[in-house]
Amino acid sequence: MSDNNNSHDTNAASGNQKDDTGSRSLFQWPPPPSWGVLLVMVFAMTAFFVTYKVLNKHIIQYSTVPYSLSVVVKDYADPGHPVDKVFRLPLESKIPVDTATQADRPTVGITTFDLLYHENPSFLVWLMLFCMMVSIAAGSFPVFAGLVRELKSTFSLSPRRIGVSIFYGVGLAAFLAVTNASLDGYTYPEDLMDTFHILLTDSYLITIFVVITIILCIPAFTVAFLVARSSDKIFEQEITDKNADEAVTRLDHLGTVLKSVLQLLAVIVVFTVLTSSALRESIKSTISVKEGYDLFPKEVSYVYGLYFSLFLCILYVPTFLYLKRQYAKLRDKLVEVQGPPSESAEKVIGSLVDKIKADGTVFDSIKIAFTVLAPLMTSFLPDSLHLIK
Repeated sequence: MSDNNNSHDTNAASGNQKDDTGSRSLFQWPPPPSWGVLLVMVFAMTAFFVTYKVLNKHIIQYSTVPYSLSVVVKDYADPGHPVDKVFRLPLESKIPVDTATQADRPTVGITTFDLLYHENPSFLVWLMLFCMMVSIAAGSFPVFAGLVRELKSTFSLSPRRIGVSIFYGVGLAAFLAVTNASLDGYTYPEDLMDTFHILLTDSYLITIFVVITIILCIPAFTVAFLVARSSDKIFEQEITDKNADEAVTRLDHLGTVLKSVLQLLAVIVVFTVLTSSALRESIKSTISVKEGYDLFPKEVSYVYGLYFSLFLCILYVPTFLYLKRQYAKLRDKLVEVQGPPSESAEKVIGSLVDKIKADGTVFDSIKIAFTVLAPLMTSFLPDSLHLIK
C-alpha cells in the first residue's frame, strides 16, 4: 500500500515536472519556429499603427486656396535662346466649406470640428490603402528573411552568395526609389501639397514611407535572386534512385518560393495603383485649375501600374524560365536513373515530374497572383468609390 502511494506520488511529481517544463517552453530561447507567425503579425500591425499615427497627425483640416497659380516654363521657339514665359492659371476651390457663409464673430457655445475626412473622404481611403501597403510589406519582411535563411541552410549556400544576392536586392530597391521620383514634365503630388498647403503639413512623409516599403521588400528581392543559384545546387550531387524524389521535391519548393515572391510584389503593385488613384481624387477634391492644366492626370496611375508590372515581369520571368530549364534537365536525369524506358519506369518518372508542376506558363503564374487579388480589386471599382473620373 505504501509502495503504491509512493509510486503515485512519484508519477504525480513527474507529471508536475512535465507541466512546469511545458510552461517554461513559452520562454525558451531560441523561440520555436511557430513564433514566426506572431512575428509577422507584430511587424504588420506595428507598421500599420505607426504609419497611420504619423500621417494622421500631420493632416491639414483647412487651408485657404489662392486665386491663381503662376507657372514658369521655357519657350523653345528659338532653341538657341530659350526664354521664360509666365502663365497665370486661375484656381478654383473644391472645398465644400468654402461655399458656406463665414461668421463675423464667434457665436456662443462654438464647437471645433474636424473637416477633412467629412469633406474629402477619398483622402481617408488613400490613408487606409497607404497604411495597408506599408503593413503588407512589413509583414512580408520576416517571412522572406526566414526564407533566405531556409534557402541558405537547405541548399548549403555560401555567405558570399547570400551577400551578393542581398547586394542585388539593395541595388534593385535603390533603382526603384530613384526611378520612382525622376519623371520629368510632371508635378508630383508632394509638390502640389507643399505649394497649396493641402492634405498634409509634411508631404515628404509620403516619400519616406514609400522608401520604407521598398526597403521592406529587399528580402523578397533577395529570395528571387537566390532561387536560380539554389536550383544549381541540386545538380551538384549525382542524381540517383535514392535522392531522385528529394531532388524533385526541392525543385518544386523553389518554384513555390518564386511564386510567393510574385504574389507579394503583385499585391504591392495593385496597392500602388489604388493609392495613386485615391490620392489623385483627394487632391482634385480640394483644388483644381479652371482650364489648361490638369493637376493630377488619371493616366499617371496607369503609368505607375504599367511601370511596376514591367518591373515585376523583369524580376520574375528570367528566373521562371531558368527553372523551366532546370525542370527539363531534371527530367532527363530521372530518365537516366530509371534506365531503359519501360512502362514502370515511365510511371515512376511521371509521378515525380507531376510534383514539379512545370506544365504551366509564366502567364498562368501571373494570372494566379492577380486572381488572388480579384476580390480586393473588385471592391475598389471606380464606379463604387469614384476614384477614377
